[in-house]
Amino acid sequence: MKGALLLVLVMVVAGATPMMAGSAEREVIGHYLWLAGGSSVYLSDDEGRTWRGVSTGLPERTDISAIVAMPGSQPTAVAAVSLGTGGDSAVFRFAEGAWQPCEAAPTEWIRQLLRAWHPGGAASLYAVAGGDLWRTADGGKTWRSRPLPDEEAGIAGGFDGKRELIYARAEKGLYLSIDMIGPWMRRDSGLPLEKEGMVTAVADNPVHVYAVTDEREVYETRSGGLRWRLAAWRPSRSEFTDVPTICGMVAVGPLPATVFVHGGGYINPMATGWDCLLRGRGSTWEVVSRGLKSFDLCPVHPATLWYVCSNETWDPDRSPEWKPEYRLFRVSPAATGGPVEVGPVPAAESYSLSVACRLP
Repeated sequence: MKGALLLVLVMVVAGATPMMAGSAEREVIGHYLWLAGGSSVYLSDDEGRTWRGVSTGLPERTDISAIVAMPGSQPTAVAAVSLGTGGDSAVFRFAEGAWQPCEAAPTEWIRQLLRAWHPGGAASLYAVAGGDLWRTADGGKTWRSRPLPDEEAGIAGGFDGKRELIYARAEKGLYLSIDMIGPWMRRDSGLPLEKEGMVTAVADNPVHVYAVTDEREVYETRSGGLRWRLAAWRPSRSEFTDVPTICGMVAVGPLPATVFVHGGGYINPMATGWDCLLRGRGSTWEVVSRGLKSFDLCPVHPATLWYVCSNETWDPDRSPEWKPEYRLFRVSPAATGGPVEVGPVPAAESYSLSVACRLP
């Protein structure tokens, strides 16, 4: 997918409340952590201290392009699986200890999955496949679809307590769909989006959207894109502005948010921005970790950001037998809190991490 059309979900949650704004109070007793790598899936039900393989039911010799965890008393997740080299995909749902195919799911290559969290911890799931946007509200059992503004569009959005607002960053601009009903509405008036610009939506208040320009200027709207303005926390020249590519982004309130950025893309990997996790608040940015592979934050209980990183660095004299180590860390959104190492994660070809709350 073109870098110009990438959207990344941003979650901003007011304070350190145990549930999303507007959601019903539910006790959270922990988190399920899911890790997909290559053709394997791993699950931790003790917040990353131990892992077990949970690939039963998945096709052999496949590649898992995305995985999303769902909240619940038992581990539940949905994974997009690439089938062979023909570009086809399948969606599988994990429940009751095994993966089962979702028969009515899209079959074209799925390049993005997005959760829209509802009160009480339920979630709708959106998938971008080919030139269509797909939605399921029952964990992947049934689906409906509609065309995207263009075939390269990516999505971001969430649930505002009444509606699901989904934004599509297309080649010609930014569009909004409400509950997948009616036409796509243009929402980029006054927003200087360029080829590498990125748009991100607040998960539990999706009328609040951030946009990052090529020059790393941050714009925001609190009206669903009707009016845009430069954000108050526009950063000065820093680690953030020097990162050529933003691969992912997540934010935790209260506003102005603490923002975590997955930065990368330097041709010279000895540079600072090579796969690093940045934390910013106001105009101050710092590198939390390097060698970042994947991160996620449970929007129902956002007190901790979880991420996987490696000790791999650019070294022309490194032995061919050397192998990187991959480990799980957690970090608080608080600007003074440093990362805490949780432990090693299973070795894999690639990593996609997803976190969901564990309910009684």
